[in-house]
Amino acid sequence: EDTSQTDDGEIHYRGNLLPSRSYPSGYQFDTSYNGTFYPSVSEATVLSVNEVIVGFSTALQHMHRGDHWRVTIPYQLGYGTSEYNSIPGYSTLIFDIRLVDFE
Repeated sequence: EDTSQTDDGEIHYRGNLLPSRSYPSGYQFDTSYNGTFYPSVSEATVLSVNEVIVGFSTALQHMHRGDHWRVTIPYQLGYGTSEYNSIPGYSTLIFDIRLVDFE
């Protein structure tokens, strides 16, 4: 069963910009855990599928419990042409997403 637009997902995630000279792994702008991911100690974050950016929501709606995806989101499905917090406009986003469960 896939998640739907009205579900809440229990997830672990890390969001980065594309790699650059200054940030070879990509600037990390958001994460639900610090340091290395350890499934036995990392506590999942609960997010509403309809309250995240379109690209993230679309990925979640196609994931199944236990899936681990690395998703590249073009700016049109991310934050668009405007700056958002530390994310410049027109930014391609890379998310590492682990779906634990959904409700």
